[in-house]
This record gives sequence, structure tokens and C-alpha cells, in this order.
Amino acid sequence: MNKKKTVIIAVAVIAVISAVAAVILLSGGKKLDARDAITVTLSGVNGKGKANANFNYGMVQSLVADGGSEWSMFGPITNFESSVKVDVLPAENISNGDKVNVKLTYSKEAAKSLGIRFTHTDFSITADGLPDAQPLDPFEGLGVSFDGVSPNGSAKVDTANCADFTKQYVKFNFENNKLKNGDKLKITAEYNEQAADNAAIYITKTEQEYEISGLPELVDDIEGLNTDDLENALSDKVLAEVSKSRSNGLIFGMGFFAGCSFNVSSNCKLENLKVVERQMFVGKPESINTYGNILYTVYEITVKEENGNSQKLYLNTAVSDITKQSDGSISYNMGEPAGYNSLEAVHNKLNSIKDNYTSKGLPTDKVKIPQI
Repeated sequence: MNKKKTVIIAVAVIAVISAVAAVILLSGGKKLDARDAITVTLSGVNGKGKANANFNYGMVQSLVADGGSEWSMFGPITNFESSVKVDVLPAENISNGDKVNVKLTYSKEAAKSLGIRFTHTDFSITADGLPDAQPLDPFEGLGVSFDGVSPNGSAKVDTANCADFTKQYVKFNFENNKLKNGDKLKITAEYNEQAADNAAIYITKTEQEYEISGLPELVDDIEGLNTDDLENALSDKVLAEVSKSRSNGLIFGMGFFAGCSFNVSSNCKLENLKVVERQMFVGKPESINTYGNILYTVYEITVKEENGNSQKLYLNTAVSDITKQSDGSISYNMGEPAGYNSLEAVHNKLNSIKDNYTSKGLPTDKVKIPQI
């Protein structure tokens, strides 16, 4: 990479007191060539060069000083200097060979009080010596990786293998939330143009897209997934709840039922366990939810009393954050089942969260029902 080359085009050697001999006296005033008083500096790279012009105030001060009485000229010199303006056109995007126009304006009255006037106040120079910039793709060597769970993944970038300029001066910007497998992530490169000019490079690309992939993925259905482990774990959980109900007399933790307390000495029987429905709840993107998804499986069990009466109770189980891993396996969180005395009560519970989730019914043929 080329280093910055600053080309200074000195239109004239800065005049000092020893240059007074070059000044032509005209009509009692000192005639000065503006090209001797202005230094034009070119910087940057070919095609994006910049021009800057500086007026040599010291030259004027030296010419009008009279022995040791410089202080007496302080006011007139100040008035003149405040009126000086140097314009350069064009001032940027300059290429070698371009004409750069320079124009000096000043208060002629203030200059007259100093006994000076300027010629060639409007002149031009030809740009030369600007170095050619080298191309740089800031995305070359950029590492992009994804974390989290789709559709709420995140991304990070690594510039370890990028060019030194990229590491030091380029900032990569991108949306870094709710990333989903299969979507495109657009990354933009923000950089300091002056730093690029100083380094004699030009950026060839300012944005690039990357496909989001490899994230574990929250599912909105379990169809097509290997759910054997989940079904076995769910069956074990339900069986444990039935066994606990038989031992502590609290049917699915609900306590009293039909005026009878179920306890160890009760002759009531729990039988005919079966699954009655299954629903998948998926969190809405615009909602803030505790879980990304929830699989509800509702079981029915018959409670038969000593007197021959029977009634049905319900157990609602929840498996949350079912996630498909990159190898095709799934992970999940098993919740604690809850008991209800009617299917309507179960539905009331499910309906209470539907504002934040979408739901759909699923087939129950894969549900493993434990033997009780």
C-alpha cells in the first residue's frame, strides 16, 4: 500500500526582506505578484486530490515594515489582512493534468494605505504528482459468524484476516437482532475518507450480503422431526404425575374432588389415561415472550369413586423452546404439568396467552401414552 504523498506546488518562493529587490515600484506603490504571495498545496490521490491555498502574510509585513517602526503599521496591516480571501476551484476530486484556478481578492483601499497592490490575482496551476490510489475491498478476509437461535439470532464480525487499513479505519454496521436462517444479512462498511486518501487507497465496495445459516432454529411444527426422545420424556413426566397423585391423594395437585379427598387410603381409581389434543404455540415476532414456542399436550384421566361414580380430570403438559440443531437433533425444556377439572378450563388457560402467540392444532398419533 502506498503511503500518502503530499504534493506541494509552490507558485513562488516565499518572499522575505531580501526579496524586496524584485519588487517593481509603480506610481509610488509596490507592485506585488499574487503568484509570489500564494502557495498552493495538493494532497490526496489522483482523481480525488484536494487543493488548498495559503496567503503569505509575512511577505507583506516584511515589505511594508520601515526600520524599527513596524508597530506604527500594525493597524493598516491588520485591516489589510482581514480583507484577504483566496479561492481555489476545484478544491477537490482533482486529477493529474487538471487546471486549478486560484483567485485573490482583497481591499484595495487597505492595500493602498500600505503602499502595495497586486498583479496576477487570478491565475491557474496544473495538478501534477498526485499518486495513484490502490484498490481495497474491506470485506476481503472479513469473518462473519452467527450466534443464538433462529429467528432471534445475532451476528458478529472478525477483522483479524483483513487488511491493516480495514482493521484500523473501517467500521462494519448491520442489524444485529432477529436473524433467521435463510435470510440475508447486509453489512455496510463505514470508513474515514481522509484516512483513505492519506493511505493512497480507494474503497471498492461499501456493502455486502451474507446468507444466515447454521443457527439452531426454533420450530413452528414438529412434523418431520425426530421427536422420540421428547415423546419418551413426556410419557415419563405424565406417568410420574399419575404416580404422585396416587401416593399423595392430590389428583394432579388439585386436592379435593367431588367432596372426596383423595389420599392413600382412598379406594378411588385412576384409569383410562388418554391424550385428547395437542397444540403448538409460536411466539409472534412483535411480542416479547418468555418462550419462543410451546408444545401443549392435553391428557384426560378417569377418576372412579368407590360408589361407582366417575369423573374426568385433565393434565396439560408444556414443552417449550423446541429447537432444531444443525445436526438435525432437537433440544427442549420440559415444563411442569398442571391439572384442570375440565377441558374448558384448559382452553381458558391457553386462550389467555394467544395475544402473544399463534397456535395450531397438531395430530396426536405420535404421542406416547404411559401404562398406568
